[in-house]
Amino acid sequence: MTTTFPGGELHQNPGRAKRATKNGPVFLAKRGRATHVLLAFDEYQRLAARQKSMHGAVASQVAAQASLDRPIVDEDLADGRIASKKPRSGE
Repeated sequence: MTTTFPGGELHQNPGRAKRATKNGPVFLAKRGRATHVLLAFDEYQRLAARQKSMHGAVASQVAAQASLDRPIVDEDLADGRIASKKPRSGE
């Protein structure tokens, strides 16, 4: 459930806005448009950890792709790391 607070109401009753974060994000509005989001700290930590794990997954995929794009040398074939040479683009 989301709650929206006009900016002025936040200043008048910050405790109410903080309590409302127990039910989900609280949107702070100015002239009827959301401008900020207030989250409970544990929710922020959960989202930050999720973002960090997503960045790690993307970084792993990029690293894996980079290792596939490196030049293939005869040592790779000799020790069985690569079954056959993959033609590189432009050849």
